[in-house]
Amino acid sequence: MSAIGEYPPVTSKTGLSRPAGLDPADDAEFMALTATTFEATRAERYVYGLVDRGWISERRADKAVETLRGLLRQLPGLPIPNIAPGPDDLIGFSWRTRDHHLSLELHADGHFEAFHEDLASRALWSDENGCVPVGLLDRLTNVI
Repeated sequence: MSAIGEYPPVTSKTGLSRPAGLDPADDAEFMALTATTFEATRAERYVYGLVDRGWISERRADKAVETLRGLLRQLPGLPIPNIAPGPDDLIGFSWRTRDHHLSLELHADGHFEAFHEDLASRALWSDENGCVPVGLLDRLTNVI
């Protein structure tokens, strides 16, 4: 039995647990989380939820979360992307502003494909690599 104010962790079949202190009823602790941390946690839960639904593998989810955390560390202020599964164990991240559309796809074989469209000039750029292409990092600064 839990004490008042203590909540047992909620664990999915992937083993992801709800972080302690993330109960919205406890305003002080809940409000102490930054918006970015809260949104990043929600994004990670969403990714692991895709595993629970059978849409991506746990291995792909782990790599996607690792990639997202790395991008957020390297580019403070980067918004949380839209995240969607694709065919054949693919997962994609997408950012859109008034002037830019950027996508990053993580494929089952581990390679990344990145795309950028400058919506004002209609200039297109793409790259694929075994890691997040450096050119994407430069272009993501446009959405910060």
